[in-house]
Amino acid sequence: MSIDLDAAYRLYRRPLLKRAANLCRNTMNAEDLVQDAFVEAARNPGAVRNVLGWLHGVLHYVFIRSIRAPKPVVEFEDYVAPGQESAAELYFVDRAMSQLTEKQRNAILMSAVDGMSATEIGHALGISPQGGSDILRRARRQLTINQDSRKT
Repeated sequence: MSIDLDAAYRLYRRPLLKRAANLCRNTMNAEDLVQDAFVEAARNPGAVRNVLGWLHGVLHYVFIRSIRAPKPVVEFEDYVAPGQESAAELYFVDRAMSQLTEKQRNAILMSAVDGMSATEIGHALGISPQGGSDILRRARRQLTINQDSRKT
């Protein structure tokens, strides 16, 4: 018997969607998978006795094909959505700050957020004022190096 895909879609969409959700563990991907299965079924119509069984087979084939297909890899640095420039910059600053030592990170935060001088930073860190100045200078230099390496 020939398949009426409109009727099959209305009848079997829900059970196929349930099966697809079990396969891919994601509702959005399950919807796409069911749609792709019906597209594949429309491309290869044929005489079928058990339409639901056949559609499950097509769904499974489409799922396996989607797993094996190479996925495009998008690096965060490659794309920043319009209006998200500040969020992206915060991400890069956070990543650069995480590469500093704890003392350097504290010195930068005390300087930038608390407005402390190098002398005050030295006292807060329990080191000499010159030591506070040195740590702050090294931290700023490291942040500049990290920023420059991000741009290249």
